[in-house]
Amino acid sequence: MTHGGGTDAISVFDGKILISASAPTDSTGPAVYAVHLAGSTADLTPVFSDNASAIAANGANAGQSLTLALTDPDSNTVVPAAAPRFKGDFMLDGQGDMQLVFASDHANKPLQVLTVNTPVDDTVFATSQKRTLWVSDPTANMLYSVTGAFRAGQALSAVTPDGGRSYLATLNLTDGSLTPITQLAAISPKGLLFTGPSQDSRHHSDQ
Repeated sequence: MTHGGGTDAISVFDGKILISASAPTDSTGPAVYAVHLAGSTADLTPVFSDNASAIAANGANAGQSLTLALTDPDSNTVVPAAAPRFKGDFMLDGQGDMQLVFASDHANKPLQVLTVNTPVDDTVFATSQKRTLWVSDPTANMLYSVTGAFRAGQALSAVTPDGGRSYLATLNLTDGSLTPITQLAAISPKGLLFTGPSQDSRHHSDQ
């Protein structure tokens, strides 16, 4: 691997297996690899770099081109068609950089970057079929399933403030704001996953 670190989350996007290039030794290497499987061998091909160009999706410079300087590529996911913005895009979380980078499956469409005001770890999206939220809480050594009135396309993030306790929040894809979910304040989240209905939940909340 050419970025000097390890790997993190995996997503299947546009028929390709994509994996985050975590803990880079500098901000010029690959941020994401495409994985090509051949027998027992996995070949990695860079998709875009930590210092790629992107269009600012929010803030004072919205619509302008900027150069990324990612130092902490972490989680990734694919935005569902039900989301209000970035439909169908691949999303990479630059956790320590407080940036979410969106890549389209259209080759000529530039990257977009949404800035948030505090670091986030996993971000997941509810869909019409997937509205049971699974949350790992390493502090309590627990795994919770949460059912409630999640809206199709709603984005939830595990917020990880520097020096503070993590919490669940709704992510606004327009301005990057994060609104804490007070009903779930007792959970200190890390890993998040939406699935279909669960018959056995450890924690229930009607949002």
